[in-house]
Amino acid sequence: MSSLKGRLTAWLLVGLAVLLVGGGWVLRRSLSARLLGDFDDALIAETRSLRALTLKRGGVVAFDFADEVMPEFSTTKDPAYFQLWRTDGAVLERSRSLKGGNLPRLGDLSDRPRLLDLKLPDGRNGRLVEVSFHPRLEEDEGGPIRGDDPRDLGRFAEGDRMVLAVARGRDRLDASLAALDAPLALVIAGLLGGSVLLVLTSLRAGFAPLAQVERQIEAIDAGSLGARIDIADPPRELRSAIGRLNGLLRRLETSFERERAFSANLAHELRTPLAELRAVADVALELPRDSGQTEAFFADVRAIGLQMERILATLLALAHYDGGPPVLKIADFDLGTALLASSQTVATEAAARGIHFEFDVPSVLGVRTDPGKLHLALVNLFANAVAHGATSEPGGGWLRCRAERSGDRFLIRIENPVQRLAASDLPRMFDRFWRLDSARTGGTHAGLGLPLVAAICVALGIEIETTLVDGVFSVQLRGPADSAHLPHICLEL
Repeated sequence: MSSLKGRLTAWLLVGLAVLLVGGGWVLRRSLSARLLGDFDDALIAETRSLRALTLKRGGVVAFDFADEVMPEFSTTKDPAYFQLWRTDGAVLERSRSLKGGNLPRLGDLSDRPRLLDLKLPDGRNGRLVEVSFHPRLEEDEGGPIRGDDPRDLGRFAEGDRMVLAVARGRDRLDASLAALDAPLALVIAGLLGGSVLLVLTSLRAGFAPLAQVERQIEAIDAGSLGARIDIADPPRELRSAIGRLNGLLRRLETSFERERAFSANLAHELRTPLAELRAVADVALELPRDSGQTEAFFADVRAIGLQMERILATLLALAHYDGGPPVLKIADFDLGTALLASSQTVATEAAARGIHFEFDVPSVLGVRTDPGKLHLALVNLFANAVAHGATSEPGGGWLRCRAERSGDRFLIRIENPVQRLAASDLPRMFDRFWRLDSARTGGTHAGLGLPLVAAICVALGIEIETTLVDGVFSVQLRGPADSAHLPHICLEL
């Protein structure tokens, strides 16, 4: 496909060429009409002069013409011609230059002049004007009376009306018209050449900011995503595009930084269990084969393997959600039962830490969504609450869960007291591999549970809100209780 600049250049040049040629043609027609009008006016004026020589004396029409007065009608070089007829076709007079020949008759007896292009008797191109009129009258008293005066028309017989034709060569007129073509062609050619230079220069200057943007984009690679498109005083048409490009670069930079951090965090998370696994294997190799500690070593190996399996399974789940909207398996179920079942998965760890559960859930709370994905999100929320809940209060710690339904929405709130968590930590809690302990020491959590909860909530159309008030951390889930309000295509079971 041709470039935008090339197409604009072609269209502008074609448009200007059409305008210039059209303007030249209109100017040529206007000048030609003006010259032809002047020629016709002169021819009509000459006809009127000859007409004034026609008069009626004593009932006889006479034509007082002298060659000496108008020698152009008798010369042999580029002569002019005239011929005078009665309306019955009889020739009253003709110019000597006709040599007995005749000019054509147009046959129209109206009072207005009739004009015609023709070939003259000597072969030249010429132009003829024909008029019909009544001759002047002469009376014994009162002097001459105009024959076409309305007061005198009753004094003429029908046969008194005369027809006069005058013809002249139009060589000079044609030469003048032809002389217009060369200057007009030169002017149009000059204007076209100037238009080409003007268009090319204007487009080069107009596209200069775009070329500058193109050069800056070409210089950006994976290692310089922090660069931004920046040109001085960009045109209004480019400002939006530059802003969007910079926004895209900003998102790409964030994504690349996230991927780099992800790779580093993943390596860090897997390095610890792998190092532990190698250490266990090294110790096991040093022990006698019949040692009673073999079972303990295999138990450690199994625990390390399960930890790595949980990390990889969570990463695969997150990758699945990153790949696009998942297919949801919709079913009707009781939300209270689902909450109790999810909490039981961490009941052993909660009992070991002295944390007891408090539920405020209606006996029947029916919802329609994907129970498997919601269960996975709730399990991770309960596991996070148990792992980080404070247990220093008298009687141990507590975890409170409340659920309700309002119209087509359900609400779940899970809250418990925590230690060392600050309000500034809340926006980062759902970042992958983020943990409160920046040194990543101890524990089996890799900082992937809450990001998985966030991904599931997006798929289910659930809004997450976290708060920290007086040392009590709260997570609130608010989502559609009816599958008709889910944001993605569902697969009914």
